[in-house]
Amino acid sequence: MSTSAPAQPEVLDCLFFDPLQAWFVASLRQRVQVTPALTGLQMCYYVGEHEITDAPENLIAVRPERLVEFLVHTRYRWPSQVLFPPAVRNPEMLMAQAHQVTALLEEAKAKRRQTSIEIASRYASRRPSPISAHAPLRVLAVTTRYTTVVQYAARALLDAFAELGHQVQFVIERSDKEDLNEVEIANTLENFDPHICLNINFSNNRFLPEDVRNVVWVQDPLESFLPQGTTIQWRANDLVYTAVGQYIKEISATGIAPERVQIQPFCIDREVFFLDEKDRQRSRENRVVFVGNAANFAFAGDANDRAMIDELNARLAAGAATPSDEVAAIGARYGISRYRSIFQLSYMVMRDHIVRWLCQIHGIHVDVYGRFWENDPVVAPCHRGVLPHGEAVAEVYRSAKYALVLHPFSVSTQRLAEVGACGCIPIVYDCRFQADPPHWEEFALYFRTPAELAECVRIERPIHPERFGEFFDYRNFARRILKDALRQAQDERA
Repeated sequence: MSTSAPAQPEVLDCLFFDPLQAWFVASLRQRVQVTPALTGLQMCYYVGEHEITDAPENLIAVRPERLVEFLVHTRYRWPSQVLFPPAVRNPEMLMAQAHQVTALLEEAKAKRRQTSIEIASRYASRRPSPISAHAPLRVLAVTTRYTTVVQYAARALLDAFAELGHQVQFVIERSDKEDLNEVEIANTLENFDPHICLNINFSNNRFLPEDVRNVVWVQDPLESFLPQGTTIQWRANDLVYTAVGQYIKEISATGIAPERVQIQPFCIDREVFFLDEKDRQRSRENRVVFVGNAANFAFAGDANDRAMIDELNARLAAGAATPSDEVAAIGARYGISRYRSIFQLSYMVMRDHIVRWLCQIHGIHVDVYGRFWENDPVVAPCHRGVLPHGEAVAEVYRSAKYALVLHPFSVSTQRLAEVGACGCIPIVYDCRFQADPPHWEEFALYFRTPAELAECVRIERPIHPERFGEFFDYRNFARRILKDALRQAQDERA
């Protein structure tokens, strides 16, 4: 007879009425799953008159009469579970308390929403503040720390504006105990009064005054963060860019003319990803590195998913060029949506199978960094753990001769930019048949089959890190935004 361990209860941010229970749970410093990939320190709220001394940092005491006002303005994540004192046995009393707490939480939610709308509406009707080419501009970015890439891109783009002499403001959670508060965002907009707002993957334009230039940079497929069929009330002063040309059709389906969507590839932080003279003198190790997570760590698809995966894998192994529309058509035969076919199953097949190809090449040292590869028996012997974003990744690229770059329909990815800027030779899956130019043929190696991949690790290419750095520079994107914003302003005055 087999036995299995009982499932562990989900850790949630909690509101307590027993100070000892609150103190004990907070002192455990448990982690809450905020997103599928990221956690935050569990928040524990104690509601009562009892004063708690030497409280852990994640234990917040609130007097009952202040609970609603506290929740309206706090930056901390709200409780999603209420725990009553264990000694309370009366079911009717528990039910009455539960109704009371639920009512207070709903009141706080409504008051926060109303407060933010009032501030935002007042801000939206403020007097115009025109932009000028002859004075520093105020530039604001709003993002969240619960992203793996976007927060760094938003901060780096804002830093580029600061380097160009403009005043900047960054709105993000200060710690893993917080969540974005719409009241604070509205207050920041009103008080800072930006000329330009920067957004990645969101429009965030509902309450902006007409004269504010709102930048929307789409880096991911829309359906990953926006329900299919959603329309957006685009403004005349929204500047819309996309990292991948294939997304233009999706973006225009939200209600914007396709000619208003411009291609702007990913950018890199040149203070991190570079190759200086000292690094050029270093001898590089003859090895191939890959930095990225496994895609198949939690796959539990049905028979149709598995049939499509088998077909895609066979095409991949044969070196077939499979455009995204063809991937979608294959998925349609199995009753699988376009989004899942292209952005989930196709990605998974490419990522996981090609990394396995790499790890099976004889005579070359391979290092794989990222989550979940330890679960793959083929890749696990080459797995070297997880790297934090930034300098650690750059150092790996500066020490290795080759790096694997994988994407089913884009060449000028952030990964290619980081690899090339660090003087590492990119080995790129050949999707040039549908990728936006440039393709960097002079500096990159291309493959589509296991044999071609094995051949790549024996070929030389010149390295020109400065060309990659210049092309993918955040400062150049900031200059482009300024140029587009000023052109708009001139057109309005004409």
